[in-house]
Amino acid sequence: GGQKRAIEDIREGSLVDGRVRNAGPFGVWVDIGCVKDARLDVPRNIAQQFRHGDEVVGMLVEKVDLEKGWIAVSIEEPELAYAST
Repeated sequence: GGQKRAIEDIREGSLVDGRVRNAGPFGVWVDIGCVKDARLDVPRNIAQQFRHGDEVVGMLVEKVDLEKGWIAVSIEEPELAYAST
């Protein structure tokens, strides 16, 4: 594992890939190689399909809140994202 990127290095509007660290009814948290995990905004029924360690590619960084230290990401077709290859 290399150095984690600072949250300041994550740009809104950029595309990121990551791995699911935690998934449940309150959302999916993805390690995008940053010191903070990103919250992937998906409907609850879809959130429950994700599993720890799933790879998620092509997520759009919607918001980076430096004060709260959080990153919100979204994905165009979430129902395809968790289809393991």
